[in-house]
Parts: sequence; C-alpha cells; structure tokens
Amino acid sequence: MRLQLGAILAILFLTCSTNIFAQSREDETEIALTLIDLTGEVDVVMSAFDDLMPLISSNIRVQYPDISSRQLILIQDIYREEWNAAREQFRSALAGVYVGHFTYDELLQLRDFYHTPIGQRLVEELPSIQTAAGKAGGRVGMQVDAAAMPRIENVIRDGAE
Repeated sequence: MRLQLGAILAILFLTCSTNIFAQSREDETEIALTLIDLTGEVDVVMSAFDDLMPLISSNIRVQYPDISSRQLILIQDIYREEWNAAREQFRSALAGVYVGHFTYDELLQLRDFYHTPIGQRLVEELPSIQTAAGKAGGRVGMQVDAAAMPRIENVIRDGAE
C-alpha cells in the first residue's frame, strides 16, 4: 500500500510539474508572438522576399532560358502565394526562435520595452534602418566581389592544387 501511494504521488507530481512547464512554455510562445507582431518582423521578412524576387527570377531564367515573361510572372505569383500561405507557419517558427534565445523574464522585458516611446520609435524606424543596411551591405558586397574576382579567376585559370 505504501509503495502504491508513493507511485501515485510520484505520478501526480510529474503530471502537475509537466503541466506547469507546458503552461509556462505556452505563455512564452504567446509573449514571443506578441513581440513579433509588435515589431512587424513577419512583414519585414515578407518585404525582403519581394526584394529577392529579381534574383530568384534571374536564377529561373538561367535554369530555363526559353521561359516567357508571362511564365516568369506566373512563377513569381506562385512564390508570393506560397509565402503568404506559409505566413503563420513562419510566424510560429519565429516565435520558437525567440523562446529558444530568451528567458521568460527577458521576453517580458522586451515586450515592455516595445510599449515604451523609444520602443515604438524603434519599431517605426526599423524598416528604414533594415533597408539602408541592406543597401550598405549590397555596396560592400560589390566591393568584395570586385576584390575577390581576380583571385577567383586565378584559381579557376590555374586549377585547384
């Protein structure tokens, strides 16, 4: 009887502690989703995808040189539709990333920060900052390409050793 009571108490403890942990994790995910919504992070990524569309189209043209402009537009539309369909899946995956990188208390602090005037200002300015950062990265990338190409051409010309 004593062994059965101990086993029952152990199972009860494990069940309760698992439920408490699951509730905490659920709360963390909800806080992370709130942060994602406050920052508009999903919209930023969706916008970045639109910025990548010319590169995607260029790669498609290389793979399928005879593709018509109309077909290319249809393919671009398909990509956009699929990304829009995956929006909530991406939002949830992003929440998991937040939960993996921040503690519960840090998530709360971040949420509180984004409700402050400076947090709101950051949210307003972040898209412009990211656009400018992308352009700056593109300029530096062009410089890197220009510096690397002679060396790359030497490797291709001379062969790998």
